[in-house]
Amino acid sequence: MVTILAVKDRFSAVCAAAARPIVVVFGPRVLIDADLESRHKIIPTGDQRGNSMLKVLASAISVATIGLASPAWAQATTRMCSSLEVPGPACLLAHQHLPELPDGPVFWHLDTFKSTTEAQQAASEHGTVVEAFGSVWLFTLQHAGWRPTGGRHVAEIGPLPIAGANTYSVEYLRSVFKPGTTAPLHVHSGPEAFYAVSGDTCLETPDGVQIGRGAGNSLLIKAGPPMLLMAIGSVPRQGFALILHDADQPPTTLTQVWQPQGLCARQLAADQSKRPIGH
Repeated sequence: MVTILAVKDRFSAVCAAAARPIVVVFGPRVLIDADLESRHKIIPTGDQRGNSMLKVLASAISVATIGLASPAWAQATTRMCSSLEVPGPACLLAHQHLPELPDGPVFWHLDTFKSTTEAQQAASEHGTVVEAFGSVWLFTLQHAGWRPTGGRHVAEIGPLPIAGANTYSVEYLRSVFKPGTTAPLHVHSGPEAFYAVSGDTCLETPDGVQIGRGAGNSLLIKAGPPMLLMAIGSVPRQGFALILHDADQPPTTLTQVWQPQGLCARQLAADQSKRPIGH
C-alpha cells in the first residue's frame, strides 16, 4: 500500500530535431506558462540545440509550444497535484511501483472512506490512498468483485488490457477541465482508464471516438494508439486517470504522428448549441 502526499514537480523531455512545434504542456484552452523555460529543461539530441519559444495561438485551444528543427518526441509532464482543484493541466496524484500484479484479469477499483486512516487500514499491497474532490479515495488493482473492508464502493473499471512485463508501475492523475479543454496528443505504454466524478468525457483515437456522460462515466483504452482527451458537455469535468505500464517504459509520450479528425470538437459544438441562451 502506498499513500502519496507529495511528489516533486518535475518535467522530463528528450527531443530529436523537429520540423514542427511540439506540445509539451498538458493544459486547458488557454495555458501559457511564463516560467516554462526556467522550470522545464529541454535536452536536444545530437549536436543540435533547438531554440524554445512560447506562442499564443488565436484559436479555441491555446497551448505552449517549443519550436525545434525536425521530428521529435518528448516525455510528458508529471506535475505534482497541489491542494487547489481548479481548472488547468492534469497532475500526478500518486505513483506506485508494482513488482507483480494480481492473478487473472485486473480491474481498477475506486472506493471512498471517511478518513485517511481507515483507507490505509483497508489498503492492500496493490492499493493507493489519495485525497481529492472532497473525499479520501482508495484506488486498488484487483480481480472483479473484490471489495475492501469498510468504505463505499464507487466503481470497478476493466478488465485492463495489460501487456506482459517484468515489473509494472501505475500512475494516478487528477484533472479539472472546463468544456473544450484538451490535453495534447499523446500515447501511453500501457492501458489508460478514466473515471469522471462530474462532467462529460470525449476520447478520440484513430479508431474513432468514445464518449462518457455524467458523474461516474468511465472509459478505457489499450496501450499504443495516439489519443486526444477533451471535456465536453456544459459543466467542468472533474476526473481521475490510471496508467498501468511496464516499469521500464515511460508512461506517457507526446506525439504528432496522428491528427484528430475533430470528432470531439464536433460533439462539443453540438453540446454547446443545446445550451440556453445566456448560460
